[in-house]
This record gives sequence, C-alpha cells and structure tokens, in this order.
Amino acid sequence: MRHLLQCHPFAVRAHFEWTLVLTFALPAATLRPLLPPGLTLDEYDGRGFVAVALVQTRRLRPAGWPASLGHDFFLSGYRIFTRYRTAAGRTLRGLRILRSDTDRRRMVLAGNLLTHYGYRFARIVQRRTGDLLRLEIRAPGGEADLKLTADLSEDPARSLPPGSPFPDWHTARRYAGPLPYTFDYEPETHSIIRIEGIRQEWHPRPVSVRVEQATFFKHGTFAVHDAPQPVLASAFFVENIPYLWRRGIRERLPEPVPVDRMPVRGRWQGVSNIVRFNWPFYAVAAGVAATALAAAGRLRRPWWLRAALSLGSGGALFYLGGSLAVSWWIYDRSPLYKWTWLRRTVAGSPRRIVNVHSGFDESSEAVRALFPEAELTVLDFYDPAQQTERSIARARAAYPPSIPPREVRSHDFGLPGASADLVLLILAAHEVRTAAGRDRLFAEAARILRPGGQAILVEHGRDAANFLAFGPGFLHFFAPAEWRRAARAAGLKLAGETRITPFVRVFNLRR
Repeated sequence: MRHLLQCHPFAVRAHFEWTLVLTFALPAATLRPLLPPGLTLDEYDGRGFVAVALVQTRRLRPAGWPASLGHDFFLSGYRIFTRYRTAAGRTLRGLRILRSDTDRRRMVLAGNLLTHYGYRFARIVQRRTGDLLRLEIRAPGGEADLKLTADLSEDPARSLPPGSPFPDWHTARRYAGPLPYTFDYEPETHSIIRIEGIRQEWHPRPVSVRVEQATFFKHGTFAVHDAPQPVLASAFFVENIPYLWRRGIRERLPEPVPVDRMPVRGRWQGVSNIVRFNWPFYAVAAGVAATALAAAGRLRRPWWLRAALSLGSGGALFYLGGSLAVSWWIYDRSPLYKWTWLRRTVAGSPRRIVNVHSGFDESSEAVRALFPEAELTVLDFYDPAQQTERSIARARAAYPPSIPPREVRSHDFGLPGASADLVLLILAAHEVRTAAGRDRLFAEAARILRPGGQAILVEHGRDAANFLAFGPGFLHFFAPAEWRRAARAAGLKLAGETRITPFVRVFNLRR
C-alpha cells in the first residue's frame, strides 16, 4: 500500500537559491537498460544523457502553506533524459530518477514516504567565494561522492566542455534542459507517475566546471569493464527561482505482451498438477484422517481419545483442503502464471537472460514470449541424488522441457562472468537445502551478472501465511530474511520486494 502515497500526492512549493546542472553524455546502449517500461531514452547523435542537478532549496512546503513552515535542504539528484508518450498521444520530455542525496534526514524520511525520488543522507560541504563555488558530497559507501569547482562568472566567449557532443551552447541549452517533467515507474500498478515542475525566472547561464570526483559513474551499470566514460556535455547555473511541483499523475500503461503470445494453461492445471505429482502424500493423509475419524465415531470411552482423534482428523482434512484451495488461488487464479508482473519488474530490455530452475520448468516459454529479442539460456541444477522427492521426477516425466536446458550444478553455471543482464530464479532456489549451498548459488548468480544487472528471485516464505496454508509443509520453504541474507552475502542489493498473493514474494535484486 505504500506506493499509493509515493505518487507525489499534493503540490509542493519551494524557492531555489541556486541550481547547478551538469549534463553528462554516455552511449545510448549504456543507459537504455536503466529505463523501466513506458519510457524511452532521449537521444542526441547516438548519446543519452544523465543530468546531475545540485540545488540549494529554501522553504519547501505543501502548496498553500506559509513559507515560514517550509524546510531548507540541499539536493544532489541524478536523472536520465527520457521521453514518455501519454495515453492521449502526447510525447513529453522529462527526467527519470536514478538517485537523490540530501543533507537533511527529515527530507530522507518525508521524501521517500511521498515520492519515488530515492533520497539518501549525505555529508555536503559547499563554499562560495565570489564567482567560485566549491562543492563536496560524501555519500554512504562512497556510492555517489562528488567533488567539483565551478567558475560562475559570466563569460560570453566561454567554450563548451571538451568532448561535448553539442555544437554550441544554444543547442546544449535547448536540448539538455531544463525539462519540465519527472517520470517514474510504479510496478504495483504498471503505471507511470509523472510530476510537472513549474518554474519562474529561469535564465540559466553557461559556466565552467572542473569535476575532480564523481563516483556515481563508477558503480552499477557504469562499471562495466572497458565501458566508455561519461563526458561532461554542458554545465548551467541559475539563481533565485520560485518553483512549484504539481500533484503527481498516475497513468496506467498498456499490458506489454498480447495474451495470444503467452503459454496456455488449463483452468485447473496448477492444483491438479500438485495432486498428480504428490498423490501418495494426499492418499496417505486422507486415509489416515478418514481412519481416525471413523475410529472416533465408534469409540465411547475414553472421551479424551475420541476428542483427540476427531481434532486430529479434522485438522488434517482442514490442511489438505485448505492447502489445495490456496494452491488453486496461487497457481491458477493469481497473476503468477500470467507473467505480466515479470515484465513490470524487469528493468529495461535485457539482451541476455539466464533462467535457472531445478527439475521442473514452467517459466521459460513465458520468458521467451515476454522478451523475444533477448538471448535466453535455460539452466537446470536438478540433482536426483540430492533432491530425492518423487514429485519432481513425476513432474519431469509429465512435462518434458520445451526449451532444452543445460544441466549444471547450483554452484557452477558454466557461463562467463558478467555475461548476463538478467538472472531468474523462479520457485527453484529453495531446492538448495543448506545455507552454504544457497550462498554458493547466489554467488554464482552474482558472478555471471554484469555490473548493474538484475536478478529476480520468486519464493514462498517460511512465514505465518504459508504455515496457515500448508501446515508443516511450510518448512520446505525458507524465511524471507534468509533470502535477503544470501543476497547480501553475494553482493546483491535488494532494489524492491513485492508479493503475488500473501504466500509468494518477488525479490528484485541488483548487482
């Protein structure tokens, strides 16, 4: 429900004491994977752009409130130049947020509660002496440290930064901003949130900037070996700007894949497969429950044994029926096997996808339909010596894979390092039963991911909801905290966590 608040629910006013905007050019191919569904890269001469906005903000408050109740803070924001085509057919130019840093903890709390800006606390030191501005930002873990010196003097003969793709300052200003809209993607509703900024007295002037450090471009997708380094394309400075952000607008995107391209499942396929693959368990459990219930009906004394038999058989039948009902909900009625959630979770358009399963593959056909342009590799780490459940053997016999997998080990995928944009672990990782084995599985997934790549883990949880649904069977799953721990140990960062029904979690991990 938190996403319902994060759509910038009311208009906000502020006054910008000053703003310094640095625009960095990078190859379009480097930036495209960072865009969510609905947005396209705003390109110029084969380049995409990241704006680094440095803003001293005064009296930020909800529109209509007196200025005396506003808050002052410094903002350092990283944004990609993008385009968005609305449902009405208008094409809007704007910015997609990558990261925001601020020197006020209250802004971290309030900003992240009400927006998708992703605020983090940073140590910020600024000194302005005449026309010389020195700025130093220290972010947690050094992920977005920035150190620069800017010459703010007016100089009509000032040249563009060396290597800028723009032919002149006029083109740089016209193309590189300011852009009126901020966009972000809301996966819970498959929507774009757009926020319009209204400026007054916006008269930017070109300035000269010497960037001594910018560590943001040394992490994630920017850290790929031999990747071209960002080039400073322009730098503009503007002072004394009244500013208004309008209330955010949520607009749903069309579903990304036509239904006729997706694998067809029977109406009862999920729950019928569970009974089919696990029929000995259900037969024995039902037989024991029926025998206990019959014995309880014949016994007269002692009363406590009759009551225990009745309660035991009733509980067993409750869990049998309840687990099948929940399984029908999850596997036949929920969005799990409709797969639109996967397209909404995946960032950009991955070129190389690795789908990892363990013995029974119900996802590869859907992945191929969702990402027809991608190179798909299917891996199977099923080991009959370790995974002795007969249910998997029955499933493999009933459903031979339509996309032949490579047989691998859970700790050795046999793929080059940094070779995948996306790794999928859908209802498979829990088959690795030891903590050390899970650590090796995640480490191997992280190894084959390129910097900035994405891993998506889908699992039931060893939690209250699954206990109520499956009884002691919930012990076959692992606690969500265990998956977060294994991801951290492998150097994967949790970018988001959502649910498909109360029983299944989706962990969005980034390298």
